[in-house]
Amino acid sequence: MDTVYSKNNLPKHIVKHSPTGMSWGYGGSGPADLALSLLAEVVGTAEAEKYYQYFKWEVVAGFKDGWRVSKEQIKEWYRSKKKEKSHAF
Repeated sequence: MDTVYSKNNLPKHIVKHSPTGMSWGYGGSGPADLALSLLAEVVGTAEAEKYYQYFKWEVVAGFKDGWRVSKEQIKEWYRSKKKEKSHAF
């Protein structure tokens, strides 16, 4: 069964920008930590460090209060972004 994250099922908080916690719906430090934490759960911390700011702006900043995202959706986003970045040059 695919894990689904939501405001009631958050990943373990990786504190990088926001010691007060994770957030969503805008482009600040709380959403940056949520983006990093979600990606790290799915692709590992090293890969998450490379992509979490993109994920924040493209996904997490658009979350509304009832947001839900599955591990599979995160993997799909990551694969697509990684492919896009590999063709950038």
